[in-house]
Amino acid sequence: MHAFLLAAFAALLLGGCTYEYPLADAEAAIADDELVGIWHLPEAGDLENADVMFLPMHSGRYLLTFAASKPEAPGSDPGSKLCEQAMVGWGLAQGHMVAHVTELGGARFLNLEFVCGDEGYALARYWIRGDTARFVTVDNLKGPFGSSEEVAAAVRSRLDDPELYGDTILAYRVPKRTNPVTVPGTRP
Repeated sequence: MHAFLLAAFAALLLGGCTYEYPLADAEAAIADDELVGIWHLPEAGDLENADVMFLPMHSGRYLLTFAASKPEAPGSDPGSKLCEQAMVGWGLAQGHMVAHVTELGGARFLNLEFVCGDEGYALARYWIRGDTARFVTVDNLKGPFGSSEEVAAAVRSRLDDPELYGDTILAYRVPKRTNPVTVPGTRP
């Protein structure tokens, strides 16, 4: 089930493109407290009530948790739903992901690392305005690349090229009164 949810999340947010290197190493990550919390994904394919949670870890890294309900399966009891939940993070379940943020030319990108199972990094440019986030996949980089610096240079040279980007997913922040996540050192 963990692999199913990881694949669903990757398909929703990342379009399945992976690269051998991130835009920058995690040691150079920048913190973005606006990511922290629960984000609802209204357009999640055949899943219902899909949410992704960004939890702060250490050194600008984020643990991703994904939860969703799947509609009734044919032949199941009426009204029943299969609820699945997966931890997608560093050392918690098979098919792990952690994210770190890189800034290029004023644009922010998520570098998502598949720690176990699939190898490589998925990249997504993102914007957050108020309680709405927009994630756009980086799908059309031509490699091969020998380093993070080469990946970053390729993205930087095409930063405003719409052909660089693929699918867009909108996410809406779950209101804070129902959102139990807080940034360490702050009050809920």
